[in-house]
Amino acid sequence: MIAFAGALGVIMSLPGQTIGVSAFTDPLMEAVGLSRSQLSLAYLIGTIASSLILTPAGKMYDRFGSRVMAIVSAIIMGTVLILLSYSGTVTENYAPNCNIIIAMMAFGFFVLRFSGQGVLTMSCRNMSMKWFDHYRGLVNGLQGPIVALGFSMAPAWFGSMIALWEWNYTWRYIGIFALTVFVVFAWVFYRDNPEDCGLKPDGAAKHSRTDGRYFSVVQEMTLRETRKTVSFWAIALTLSYSSLFVTAFSYHHRAIFSASGVDVDNAIKFFFPAAAVLSVALKIIGGIMSDRVSVRTLLYIFATGHLLSATGLLLLDTAAGLWITMLGYGINGGFFTILAGVCYPRLFGRRHLGAISGLSMSMIVFASALGPYLFSRVNDLTGSFKSNFFLLIILIGILIVFAARTTNPQLKLTGD
Repeated sequence: MIAFAGALGVIMSLPGQTIGVSAFTDPLMEAVGLSRSQLSLAYLIGTIASSLILTPAGKMYDRFGSRVMAIVSAIIMGTVLILLSYSGTVTENYAPNCNIIIAMMAFGFFVLRFSGQGVLTMSCRNMSMKWFDHYRGLVNGLQGPIVALGFSMAPAWFGSMIALWEWNYTWRYIGIFALTVFVVFAWVFYRDNPEDCGLKPDGAAKHSRTDGRYFSVVQEMTLRETRKTVSFWAIALTLSYSSLFVTAFSYHHRAIFSASGVDVDNAIKFFFPAAAVLSVALKIIGGIMSDRVSVRTLLYIFATGHLLSATGLLLLDTAAGLWITMLGYGINGGFFTILAGVCYPRLFGRRHLGAISGLSMSMIVFASALGPYLFSRVNDLTGSFKSNFFLLIILIGILIVFAARTTNPQLKLTGD
């Protein structure tokens, strides 16, 4: 039940995720009188600002636990959604100038991204991972399809709700739902640690598993100790790279396909559904695998997926390019949550997981804000998106070197 509750909590964060916000972009632009670039600037400022305080939020998670932090973040997210639903009314009645509107929307996005994409996601994901040890990867893999289904359905859900109730009432109703239904749900079902309930991780004091080489936590490492390890930076930087790439590609995919001479509509109909199916399958397979292989191996697989994506985009004007890109994109989607959820408690322990994952989440959110802008700037400067893909290959090559140096610090402490 904990695993299922955690997955539903991540889905509840959708209004604060880029895929959730994007459904409201066009009606919001019209309502507040901003251009697409102006609203994008407000979103960029809000996202970067939210990333800067996620590490302190992670430390608060370590102090107060998943139950309190999930409830508080849901209350904040629900409140800001209700307030944002009145943004059109405010600008219409009080007619502030453009800069004030941008600042107002940037603040709204800051609170929304911080509470939804940041704290709520972190709290729900960490709770599930703290309740399992030897079966952490399996649980993560089983959660994957539930979360993936929710995220893949988000554009259709929000689009239908906007068509039925209009954008402002849709945000208002989602906010009320978060403040009432989800808050009660989290209060009833969320618990921070199995030990608080008189239980052990995985529900038993002893495990029949004998391949626990990568799972024994000898020392609960602090954030300061964790930052001194190559392993943390290898994982965090690779996840940040993935966030940068995925948000940039998602934002510019139509222009990228069009520039390569690909039929955009047909490519989209094939690419994203095929990548989603592969991603869901790999979430399950990768989750099971992650209980049996080293973090270094998981990083190699993840990095290989990104290498395939960048190479496929370079070859997008050939017959094989779209297939290679789709394969890499599917691998990325399948292994992202595994790296983000499984690796940190395995290598560094559970006691300071909030601070550690908070720093990682801060980097991920910051990179997601920069991705679309960097792709645009490189394209403007060079006249081609291909320069981005060469740069991606160089970056992922550097990250593979980091992956090669990744070790389990717990093994050093045991002398293995």
